Amino acid sequence: MKKKFSFSNGFITRIIELTEGSIQSDQFEPLIKCLEHEAGKFHFDNSSESNLLRILNSLYDKKSFIQEITKYPHHPEILISITANSNYLTDIVVRNPEYLYQLFDQEYIIKDFNNEELIREVDNGVRRYNSFNAKLNYLKQIKKRFTLKIGIADILKLIDFTTTTRQLSILANVLTSRLFNICYEEIEAKYSISLDKNKFCLCSLGKLGGNELNYSSDIDLLLFYDENELYDAINKEYHELLSETSLLFIKSSSEITDKGYLYRVDFRLRPDGKYSPLCKSLNDYIKYYETRGEDWERQMLIKLNFITGSHTLFNNFRNFLKPYIFPISYSQPLKEQIHKIKKKIELSNSDKENVKLFKGGIRDIEFSVQALQLINGGKIPELKTGNTIEAVNSLCLNKLLSNKEKKIFLDAYYFYRKIEHFLQLMNDTQTHLIPESGDMQKKLSMFLGFGSVSEFKMQLNQHRKDVRKIYESIISTGDNAKAPVEEVKFKDKTRAIKSWNYLSSGIGIYGRKEFDQRTVSLFEEFSPNIFEYLKKSSAPDRVLDNFVKIIRSVTPTSIWYAELCDKLFLKNILSLCEFSDRTINLLVIDKPCSEQLLTRKIFQDISIEELSKWTYNQLQFYLSARFSLGLLKQEILSETIAGYLINRIKNLLAQTDTNLNFFIAGLGSFSSSTLSFASDIDLILVAESELEAVEKEKSYLTLTGLLQEKLKPLALDFRLRPEGKRSQLIWSIGKFNEYIRTRAKVWELEAFSKLSFIYGNESLFNSLTETVIKTAENLPAEMIRNEIKIMDKKIKTELLGYNGYLFNIKKQSGGLATVDFIIDSVILSNKDILKRAIGVKRYKLFGLLAKGAQNDDVKILNKNFRTLKLIELAVQNIFDVSNSLIPLSDEKKSVLSRWLKSFHGILVDDELKNIVKTNNELFKKYLG
Repeated sequence: MKKKFSFSNGFITRIIELTEGSIQSDQFEPLIKCLEHEAGKFHFDNSSESNLLRILNSLYDKKSFIQEITKYPHHPEILISITANSNYLTDIVVRNPEYLYQLFDQEYIIKDFNNEELIREVDNGVRRYNSFNAKLNYLKQIKKRFTLKIGIADILKLIDFTTTTRQLSILANVLTSRLFNICYEEIEAKYSISLDKNKFCLCSLGKLGGNELNYSSDIDLLLFYDENELYDAINKEYHELLSETSLLFIKSSSEITDKGYLYRVDFRLRPDGKYSPLCKSLNDYIKYYETRGEDWERQMLIKLNFITGSHTLFNNFRNFLKPYIFPISYSQPLKEQIHKIKKKIELSNSDKENVKLFKGGIRDIEFSVQALQLINGGKIPELKTGNTIEAVNSLCLNKLLSNKEKKIFLDAYYFYRKIEHFLQLMNDTQTHLIPESGDMQKKLSMFLGFGSVSEFKMQLNQHRKDVRKIYESIISTGDNAKAPVEEVKFKDKTRAIKSWNYLSSGIGIYGRKEFDQRTVSLFEEFSPNIFEYLKKSSAPDRVLDNFVKIIRSVTPTSIWYAELCDKLFLKNILSLCEFSDRTINLLVIDKPCSEQLLTRKIFQDISIEELSKWTYNQLQFYLSARFSLGLLKQEILSETIAGYLINRIKNLLAQTDTNLNFFIAGLGSFSSSTLSFASDIDLILVAESELEAVEKEKSYLTLTGLLQEKLKPLALDFRLRPEGKRSQLIWSIGKFNEYIRTRAKVWELEAFSKLSFIYGNESLFNSLTETVIKTAENLPAEMIRNEIKIMDKKIKTELLGYNGYLFNIKKQSGGLATVDFIIDSVILSNKDILKRAIGVKRYKLFGLLAKGAQNDDVKILNKNFRTLKLIELAVQNIFDVSNSLIPLSDEKKSVLSRWLKSFHGILVDDELKNIVKTNNELFKKYLG
């Protein structure tokens, strides 16, 4: 037995406060009982009580109204029906309490109206106002008043579903028509011209076109005109004036003000979508549909209907479209295309309880019906209707649906649309999501006449099952395979679905087109190869995200899609997506990089002279892509960057007209040709004399500024000069040599032992290297080893700040620094080796050292060094970072490991353990 409803204590207290002085105490209890009786018919919760209080508080004459509630049973019935079922209708009454008294007249509520009657009322009302805003506000008030009338009649079941949707459609049609004409007149007034009212045609599509509008539907529109012409007096074409009208119309209708809004209007279903002009000529539209129209557009145009403008233009357009929408012959590809559109919708529907989009929902009914209309409409004229219910009845009459199928479709359609109506009446929002739990679910169940939520869900599931079965019998093409995204182990499936839909159609939502049919067809041709790659990938999210990045950044898409039909080319690009964020990001930000890829230049060996003509971004892209695909060894990569920089610096300095006597030399990884993707470029610039260094300082500063500007985004670093970054930038050779002889520390001698000549006076450079050699040979070997050990400890102290990383390739004990310290200790301690080692590339230096007594140790260090440099380059390239840190996250580490194993046969964990162990053992051996 249902529990008797009672208002909350808080509500009773508020009612007492509200009615104080309005009614006698003996009238209060009958008032509450009367209201509770009606509230018991619904799920009347706290928000409902709040709505009731808001309405009572807004009334002009509370006393008379409250006294009449107990006298007239339909007053509390209407009041409670509104407050229990619609915050939206409550808001209308609160702002316009006079409308409530109209609702108490039952004849007013149930009185039907047609298009002509409403046009007369609206036109008579608009004539009373002069200003544009006053007319617009009047239209908004008309919408509120009629929506309230339709809504309460719907809630009280005084009108059926078809009447509700028809009345909502008539209201929208009339108000939209009138507003567009007001905007048209406004543009006429603005330019003081008279425009032909029969020169354009505004049409509806979607639910408005089918005369089956919801309470909060968007209105899909299409606008075209007869012929363009120039208005000499204002130097504007008709196209411009109609476009200006459209923009004013969109703003006026959709913009929310203190008076609310009229309708959300949408012109995106026009030919070529949202990036095309808002309107074109009739001939333009005809030409589009003749040459490029797609199957989904045929489906959309079934609901084409007239709103305002020229009936003649509309009829001409519709007559052209009939054979396009309804071909005479049966088209199996048409069914397949509808099936594909529906699959995309289902993939994009992450909201499982979306009554419009879930399997067995409204879209399944509409797509089934529209497929049968498209296929058979050319032979059976009665099927050419935009109204779903009319179409279902007509299909049954023509034996294309059985009586049972008709009943299933109509019962489910009414059920689903009533759910939509309840949801949208509640808050005037365009939602199709069935509440998962709570008060809203209970309200919905009672609104639909169910005794419990479980009964409602049982009926919902039965409708879904029955509708889906019919849909599959009509639309199914025998393709029962899962959608590609569902078979891949994505971590973020929702994101993957959106990405796949974008790749397949531009946006991937029905009616929102960016890609033309050729582009869509090309994707269908090569997409199975993407699918196969994603299934095998250990990081499919990463691959798909990067692939979408590429496609969003390149144009035109069709040219790229045509190239991607080359299976090997596609595989290489997907490999780049998986293993090189650096390549992808460079491609996105720098258009010439994408041309390198499209023209296959990355697969060609290009000379250093030719590469030197490129920007540094283009060079990085070329090297990054080739390295990622295993087409480039690490030493060639580093040497190519160094060679590129040497050529650029030489050419820049050679083209600069200076009378300076100097040399410029490289140090560090630049001079040793072990540059990574993120290395600084260490340089020194040394003048011939102190007088020149001082007097021509400005010229030298201009020179270094030019190098820094022309070699962007590379960072040039001159800090390895004597006394570091705080000293003067330009040193003379004399003072430089003196500093090395008297004050240079061991770490500086280490740095200067890597000097390599680039440009200028080579004899000055030789003087400096001789000084380095003589100074180093005078240092005791023990001192060199002790100083290097101090540097090693300092680096280890710096590592304490690195959290969240597995290994620092450069600085960690046993890493690259450890190898450098071992090699440098050997070089600085041996005069003969130092003489031959200055300026030698690091990879060749190992060969030089291997001729000595430590041959086996050198081989180990050489192998370890190469592996560490390879891993460093891989980390920087795969994750587009500037550090040398192996990430700790399993996901990133997995990608790194997969690349190293696939392209170089390296098991990173095993290799690192062995490298660290042997490097540390050799460090102890050579440095104690």
